[in-house]
Amino acid sequence: MSNGGNRRLATRNKSSVQQAASSVFAALDKDDDGKVSAFELRGCMVVELGEDVFEEAAAILGKAKG
Repeated sequence: MSNGGNRRLATRNKSSVQQAASSVFAALDKDDDGKVSAFELRGCMVVELGEDVFEEAAAILGKAKG
């Protein structure tokens, strides 16, 4: 593959990753305020993983994202 082909592939892959990240963020941001709160993160973890986490742990995870 030519160097130009590699760049196009890298750009397409980056775009796919950005779209996937945006989709995941939108699913987590239940109140659509542009942030994922500890409460939203905890709720998603309960629903998706079937596990409840302490609010402190969700807050720590929420801080790690930013």
